[in-house]
Amino acid sequence: KSIKSETSNQKNIIERVIYEYLAEQKKEFSLDFDDLIMIPLYIFKQYDEIRIKWAKRFQYVMVDEFQDVSHTNYALCKAMSSVHENLFVVGDPDQLIYSWRGARIEYIKNLDKVHPNTKTIMMNMNYRCNEGIIQAANSLISRNVDRIHKEMITIKKSNILANYYHAMTVFEEASFVAQTIQTLVSLGVRYSDIALLYRAHYVTRDFEQVF
Repeated sequence: KSIKSETSNQKNIIERVIYEYLAEQKKEFSLDFDDLIMIPLYIFKQYDEIRIKWAKRFQYVMVDEFQDVSHTNYALCKAMSSVHENLFVVGDPDQLIYSWRGARIEYIKNLDKVHPNTKTIMMNMNYRCNEGIIQAANSLISRNVDRIHKEMITIKKSNILANYYHAMTVFEEASFVAQTIQTLVSLGVRYSDIALLYRAHYVTRDFEQVF
């Protein structure tokens, strides 16, 4: 009984928060990110003449990072390109990382099946990394089960292989990097020729302390 009561209270609180949020939005004449997609889709569904009006206005529709589109993202793309059917997308199924927020790989994987006149241009030339890094990336990505097969190639030929080190902690990782830099410098490499790449700024503190 107490569990049911607690669940009911939580539901009431959630409903109150949502109601207050919507009331505040209305008062401020504001939309959030989801509204910018959901409200146009609702209008297009209710009033076909409005969908056609806007689809006519946008002769070309271009979408980047198409591997990360969700059901609603795709529905909006489809609605906006429904008249001229000039839909241009850029994406890589192997880089899909937002499935947790609704991204669905089938939209990019099956695009040429849903749109029979689709022309696919495979951009598999890498101009940034040397051969060792590309070989390591190809080997890792080939393990993906649901993908469009492709093999990356590079213009930078090199016999240097990519090194892999699995640290148990961030501090251990930073220490390994620092020791590697010291080794390289002792072999004649200049500090100015060494760069540290990281994905998120919050990881830098351990590196700064170790350095």
